[in-house]
Amino acid sequence: MAKPHIRMPEFQATEYAMPFLFDLIQFLERGMKRIGRIKAFCDGLSYGPGQGLIISDPEIRPDLHALCLDVGRVSRMLTNSGKAGTVYHKYSLERVRFFKHLFGALHLTQLHSRAARNAFEHFEERIDKASFEADAEAAKANLFRPYGYGMVLTSLDVLRNIGIDPDHALLIDVFVTEEKKFFYFDGVLDVNRLEAELYDMRRTLIGQISEQRYMQLQNGGAMRAARDAATGKARLNLRRTQPRIGSVP
Repeated sequence: MAKPHIRMPEFQATEYAMPFLFDLIQFLERGMKRIGRIKAFCDGLSYGPGQGLIISDPEIRPDLHALCLDVGRVSRMLTNSGKAGTVYHKYSLERVRFFKHLFGALHLTQLHSRAARNAFEHFEERIDKASFEADAEAAKANLFRPYGYGMVLTSLDVLRNIGIDPDHALLIDVFVTEEKKFFYFDGVLDVNRLEAELYDMRRTLIGQISEQRYMQLQNGGAMRAARDAATGKARLNLRRTQPRIGSVP
């Protein structure tokens, strides 16, 4: 039986729709590669039963931070409709409506995790807020809440073994390798579940634009000639001699 055609919303017809799709595809491919390296690092650790490690200078930190930055940015691209009253607000609404239509059947809980969305962009605000709350709590209980930052642990039992309850501690930029979870203030990013979401998004996108078109956008973008606004036909004002496409040695 032929697959029914799903009519896409108006956003696909707006002038700058393709850069969004290009950026999304680049994110999906980068994200899956980074997750692969993170999982390989975690699975390659060696330690005995009941042992726990605090890993210093882990090689996965750049991939982990870059992944979180990308996740937060793409989450905003899919959901941030901007401020009403701006001259381009209707285009923001069309973008959000387009992606909601495209991925509405998927459960993208990790893509929109608070551990990634706005995490690093508002780092100083979160620290300031945590400091205020710590002072307020200390004034009542005469005790500061335990916290950890910038660590890679094999498991949360590492904290329990030194008398710290991880459920009560504030974890800032802490990654746990056995669970493959990233803790960032009040958010948790599950890397395994995020990987499944990225594959679902990739599969959905290919189903809409075709695998060939997906691969074209994965390999690079394109220059679009000026077009007649009424007919949509290109007004070719590019030079007759076309540039060669290839790698630079």
